[in-house]
Amino acid sequence: MNTNESQKFNVKSLTSVIFLVLLFGAGCNQSSNGESQVTNIDSVVVAIEEVFADNYKTGVNDVKVEINEDEGDFVRGYVSMPGVDKNDFMAFKADDEWSVIYDPEQKPYECDLLRQYNFPEDMMGNCKPADAEFTIADARDIQMAFADIYHKNIEDITVKVDKYDATHARGSVQFAGEQGGGMFLAVKDQGAWDVVVDGNGTYECEAIDVYEFPEDMITDCIK
Repeated sequence: MNTNESQKFNVKSLTSVIFLVLLFGAGCNQSSNGESQVTNIDSVVVAIEEVFADNYKTGVNDVKVEINEDEGDFVRGYVSMPGVDKNDFMAFKADDEWSVIYDPEQKPYECDLLRQYNFPEDMMGNCKPADAEFTIADARDIQMAFADIYHKNIEDITVKVDKYDATHARGSVQFAGEQGGGMFLAVKDQGAWDVVVDGNGTYECEAIDVYEFPEDMITDCIK
């Protein structure tokens, strides 16, 4: 199976040669819950507008930034520029410099990317887990698991995977010379796939809770 096309981000890293704005006197204070909050939102807005203007080679007066979330040295909001109307962006400050994470195509940001810059989990919204790749080797491992269970030759086993992530798979299996096929659920543990449910019967949700399958893979389990 092909992996999804990787997302393109304009990430202003601390090592980038792209201009980063130094904030003077922005400052922070402590909120009642102990989290550090940005105290001078206006100066943060100005700084981030200048970052966008420099990155996209436009006039700073053509950039409008709105901030709707802030926590410590992290903010999230919207940016408007020529041809762009209120696209989502995220920004963080390190060593008194602001950097932005922005995807012009407005695809969900990858969770691992945001964690790389230590964004608070509650600010990450509907971030996208890293794409999983289901390889030929993965399919063969599941075939081998069925071969061990049913004492069949691997060449006589056909596996089709419908849904998967890095450690879970759901699909169908068919044995040569047999009518129809059956559903299966498999998990990957320590690099090896193991079939935990297979057949055409019902299975209980409680029996597979320990494997932490995504909800969309087990909508037919019996509660």
